[in-house]
Amino acid sequence: MLKRIKKKVLGTAKSLGGLDFLSTSSWRRDRLLILGYHGIALNDEHLWNPSLFMPAGLFRKRLDMMLNFGCNILPLEKALDLQAAGKLPEKAVAITFDDGFYNFYKSAVPILREYDLPSSVYMTTYYSVYNQPVFGIAMDYLLWKARSKTIDLDLDGVVSGRFDLSDDGVRTMIHETIWKHSEEEDFSADEKNRFLQRLCDELGLDFSGFCEQRLFNLMTPDELREISDAGIDVELHTHRHRMPRDRKLFDREIEDNRNVVAESTGRTPNHFCYPSGNYDRMFFGWLRKNGIKSATTCDSGMVSRSTNQMQVPRLIDTATLSEIEFEGWITGAASLLPRRKLVRINAPALIKFIPLSQLDEVAAAIH
Repeated sequence: MLKRIKKKVLGTAKSLGGLDFLSTSSWRRDRLLILGYHGIALNDEHLWNPSLFMPAGLFRKRLDMMLNFGCNILPLEKALDLQAAGKLPEKAVAITFDDGFYNFYKSAVPILREYDLPSSVYMTTYYSVYNQPVFGIAMDYLLWKARSKTIDLDLDGVVSGRFDLSDDGVRTMIHETIWKHSEEEDFSADEKNRFLQRLCDELGLDFSGFCEQRLFNLMTPDELREISDAGIDVELHTHRHRMPRDRKLFDREIEDNRNVVAESTGRTPNHFCYPSGNYDRMFFGWLRKNGIKSATTCDSGMVSRSTNQMQVPRLIDTATLSEIEFEGWITGAASLLPRRKLVRINAPALIKFIPLSQLDEVAAAIH
């Protein structure tokens, strides 16, 4: 209901010239819009989860829309520095990507190069070094791929029985059961990968073909070096996609993350994005002491000079966002409308990359 009301309000404001007026106002000029994306689909990922993956054609339309509207698309660090100095150009926008999926390298980077536009990618790095499909999100997708089937499953007693995979709730139950088992048994990354292969066998899917597509792999260190050399800023997103409340574990996340990025790109990253938007005020001082200049969230909003640099809002743009809503954000109007307070859930489909209990194993992998 709220979404429909906002679309109607924005549509009316556009027809009356209100969006154009606001976009050139001093109020908008003093604000930066940071866009956040997760992935540009290589295959059908956007049909499976349009809140995470966007088709390439829609991403192009977003860029065309911004450029036709006269947006100034800036590198993240430059945009933040200009704002701090009160020197932002009109309609300032920065583009960021989270996680560092292979699809950023394969799909997004060529489009950004074509348009000659800057971007930053917040890179989580364990699955960059261990370059196999990310367990949770891959499992969720594979179950979705088999959604036309009613099938007998027997996964070592973890999941057994006959299941109608067309039922979203059934797929969710299977996913959560397997995830819980992997946590309880403290699966290593190799064990998770072998379980994915077993799941594919049970579902009648081609695991090797799935792996070759790299739909849910992250960029390798060599690919990070290549995009960095091409002008893409590679920034921090923790090593294991975790935000531990223990200070030593927290610092280790940043250190391991920074080491992989620095070794891959030859530059030291100083900007950070909270995994899944999971942040706490206790992190602010810890991040500053780790040399972090800014930390972005998944909270919707625009950046002003009064914004806490450890709590920077963004618009997480998705395939579910309508054209009028996107226009409302680049003009600034949408940021003035009421928004629901979102609860960030550490969904196992994406978030839980690797157990903290495997720190020693992980540390050995990056040295």
